[in-house]
Amino acid sequence: MFSVIIPAAGMGTRMGQDIPKALTLFLDSTFLEWQLQKFKCIAGKTYVVVSPEQIDEFMEYRLLHNLEFEIVTQDFGKGSYYAVSAAMQHVTTEYVLICWVDQVGLSESLIIRTSNSVQVKGVDASIPLVHKEHPYVKINRNLEGKLTHWEYRREGDAPTSGYSDLGLFAFRAPKLSKAMQSIRGEFSMISTLTKELNFLDFLCEFGDSNEINFLITQDDLNSVAVNTAQELQYAESVITRIRLRKKFSIIIPSYNEEPRLPELLLQIQKLCKQTLDQNDFEVEIIFVDDGSTDNTKQLLSHTPYLYFYQKNSGKGSAVKLGVNRSNGDFIIVLDADGEYSVDEIPLLITCVLQNPTSVVYGSRYLKDSLTKVRLTPLQGQSILNLYFNHFLSVLIGIRFRKAITDSLTGFKVYPREIYLAINPETTGFETDHELSKQIIRWGIPIIEIPISYLPRSRAEGKKISLVDAFKALRIWLT
Repeated sequence: MFSVIIPAAGMGTRMGQDIPKALTLFLDSTFLEWQLQKFKCIAGKTYVVVSPEQIDEFMEYRLLHNLEFEIVTQDFGKGSYYAVSAAMQHVTTEYVLICWVDQVGLSESLIIRTSNSVQVKGVDASIPLVHKEHPYVKINRNLEGKLTHWEYRREGDAPTSGYSDLGLFAFRAPKLSKAMQSIRGEFSMISTLTKELNFLDFLCEFGDSNEINFLITQDDLNSVAVNTAQELQYAESVITRIRLRKKFSIIIPSYNEEPRLPELLLQIQKLCKQTLDQNDFEVEIIFVDDGSTDNTKQLLSHTPYLYFYQKNSGKGSAVKLGVNRSNGDFIIVLDADGEYSVDEIPLLITCVLQNPTSVVYGSRYLKDSLTKVRLTPLQGQSILNLYFNHFLSVLIGIRFRKAITDSLTGFKVYPREIYLAINPETTGFETDHELSKQIIRWGIPIIEIPISYLPRSRAEGKKISLVDAFKALRIWLT
């Protein structure tokens, strides 16, 4: 779905070296490898733009380090605009990400957030910004938020406090291609000082007829870029591999689940100790008490995990509260009723790490083969629950041309930006359907993986009812 363009034709002359800047040594690799690693799970294809004289050097480097990227030559023009233009001739995906090779401070979290935002906000481009006291480049916008012009320190400007770009841009590829093919006054935008056409200046024209969403980040390390030997030394002192780490917020809504909470807490403690802490990602556990009348508060308020209480409003409302209090890149929703195995959380995490612009559902009905669906109820499961789920699957397939085997699962992972963009209005069990319906409408991939399931009866505390079934039907039929 995404292509990635990395302009890399510049030489490292300002850094006192005679090799391409992209091949500058950094954190036991190079600028280029460092950036490639951040995009490897997002990019369908990555295009590295080099000068004609650098082709052999980059081909040898690619072969030596067993890297996967396409080499594109910048045969015409000088500046980042022409580099992007050369690569766009090869892009066939719906979306494209552009990243400067020396913008080493960018976190993988911000890249994922930027990628997801352009998919769900109905915009033509998404550009992250950070506020700086003395930015090297400063964006200027009018009262309507439209981009008007940039101030460049290298052009002799003296930008004061304001927002700076981060060398990362996400576009709907057809919109970008059309704008680049119909650019007006191209040569009037060429810098009189550097004789280059900067991609940022083109964005002013792009924004005249296209909608740009500006993302604000508070993480100033995202702005760390390298142009000199001194800046390289600084970057190596503040940038670590933590920039590649993603964070998962596990939201656990709970309503009168006192009998099952002790076992659930033991499972979470074991998981965090043995599995999650050993991987290159972080987790936070958030319990949301949906107005329980048992001893849920006493059990959860003394744990090391985040705990929030609300008046009884429904599962959807509880999850929304948890999301609003979380700060993860991905939201994992886990029912607290013990029907789902905590031990299988790593399965969902592994899947979403490989597909960070998708939604992942744990399916109770997929068998080992992803083409086979369980048609008989599990031990203890109501046959009505099973076949209502299958009925919904057929309904979704007919109305939306989308195959989902388990829309009712209580084990799901959402990229944060996708959940926030939907901002569900419902408050009960039907929120799951509201989310799924909008995700399908936006064309966001839903990946299902088989999970285990230990059903319980209403006598054992199961709370979903016939009323919830009618609410689900109303969402899918309207």
